[in-house]
Amino acid sequence: MCDVLQDQPLGNWRLKRRVDDGEEIIFKFSPKFVLKAGQSVTVWSANAGVSHSPPSDLLWKSQASWGTGSVMVTSLNNVDGEEVARRSVTKTQMEVENGEGDEEDMAQKGKVSSRECTIM
Repeated sequence: MCDVLQDQPLGNWRLKRRVDDGEEIIFKFSPKFVLKAGQSVTVWSANAGVSHSPPSDLLWKSQASWGTGSVMVTSLNNVDGEEVARRSVTKTQMEVENGEGDEEDMAQKGKVSSRECTIM
């Protein structure tokens, strides 16, 4: 998601995602895409059950899932390849001590850095 205070041309910007040691997947914004001031955009994978509804909801038709794993890093790069936002999420295993539910539970710890946008 990216919220801006003034119109931001995102044409040819890229969202990159790497899960664990897997291959990086890359979503490229269309050449004329502009994020209007005060608006946000969400890029959904094909299996998310969401309709393509620009400019707020974009559907990545060729990518079934953003993927999940132990370490997930997503970045937003401008047309010059400069990283303007990054989100890193690491899953850790925790034991449940109250005796209810599963013996192990998964917790997520995330770190976000950004100059302009937030990756959720």
